[in-house]
Amino acid sequence: MPLVADNLPAANDLLCEQCGYLLNGLPDAGNCPECGTPVAGSTTASPRRPPAWEDPSAGSALRRWRLTSLWALVTPSHFFRRLQTRRDDPRSRRFAMTHWLISSLLLGLSAALHGEWSFGQYPLGRGWSAWTTTLVALASAGVAFVLFTQLTKLVALFTYWEARYWGYRLPQRVVLRALHYHSVHFLPVSLAGLLTVAGWRVALQRGWLTFAYAPVYLYIISGLVVLSAGYVFGIYVLAMRRIMYANV
Repeated sequence: MPLVADNLPAANDLLCEQCGYLLNGLPDAGNCPECGTPVAGSTTASPRRPPAWEDPSAGSALRRWRLTSLWALVTPSHFFRRLQTRRDDPRSRRFAMTHWLISSLLLGLSAALHGEWSFGQYPLGRGWSAWTTTLVALASAGVAFVLFTQLTKLVALFTYWEARYWGYRLPQRVVLRALHYHSVHFLPVSLAGLLTVAGWRVALQRGWLTFAYAPVYLYIISGLVVLSAGYVFGIYVLAMRRIMYANV
């Protein structure tokens, strides 16, 4: 089987953003012969722009970070449809680093609190000390951060390979740029994990629940892992579909 599809568009080919039809040589005033979408919407009048994070005129760095995070988180389809993809800007990676760091710390704290509770149930131990909990949280956060950074590179590479196989133009740097802004979607996942673990601990301490409900808590944690994986993967698929025909 071929590693690269015969009809793979070239880097300078103009594609219809709606259906992927080749628009080379067609006037901007015309429409796509395949789907009827105006050609200009995919070329000169493309809505793709740098996000607020990369626009110094949008205010302070913190404000730009908040605006971009909120836009990508609340309306991911709209965000990736308007994300300028053919742009080599190191600020996209810095944006991702902040979200990877925040999510890693939240996941690390969740792991430490869960481990502290779990270990404390065994007859051989009386739970973890505050220092142990802190060390486990930092170690878990470090592992999560490394996984975020390295798996993102791996996903970008595999996406590039698969796109070439099926005949889609998704350069690796374009995929990686989109994944940098996809990093914001790890925030609700990690926050949900922390709230679940912390909520269980509080419920036990206040007497709202007893240890008899531990299996329910573990089922909730397991379900949360499955739902989180589906959520993150679903947003990834959506993002790739919104950038696969991008010309700018």
